[in-house]
Amino acid sequence: MTTIVKWAAIQKHFSQGLIMGNGASIGISDRFNYPSLYQAAQDGNFLTGATRAVFTSFGSTDFELVLRRLWQATLVNKALQIGNKRVDQAYAEVRKSLISTVHAIHPAYDEVKKHFPAMGSFLKGFQTVTSANYDLMLYWAAMWNNVDGFGRWFKDRVHNGGRQGNASR
Repeated sequence: MTTIVKWAAIQKHFSQGLIMGNGASIGISDRFNYPSLYQAAQDGNFLTGATRAVFTSFGSTDFELVLRRLWQATLVNKALQIGNKRVDQAYAEVRKSLISTVHAIHPAYDEVKKHFPAMGSFLKGFQTVTSANYDLMLYWAAMWNNVDGFGRWFKDRVHNGGRQGNASR
């Protein structure tokens, strides 16, 4: 049985690093949950008939699941020495549709900036924060907090000596 523990009870054990994923974005805007993303991809005509068929075959609206399974299909095809052209095309089409969809539905800066002070306060408790998000909200929050929050607390590793992209203090 899994026990859910309140963050306040365990946070002192997790100050080294944090990986922020899509769940953080969903907490700000439900536009980023998988069913919403999938619906927006359909509404925006970003999915081809073939890519919709792949989602349907897996019974899922989860872009990450579909991309992972297509990647796994590539590994299987290579191991069995089966041509992979169509799987590679499907992978590229799903990835492109996700990018196009996020671009189309992304909230404007002014819509989400009310969340930046709370986000900054939370993020400040970690030595390193890495984002695996599809969007700009974590980055915007860190940069906003540098100006209007904590001073130059957050550093952008993308523009900090070319090291890998993350915001860290």
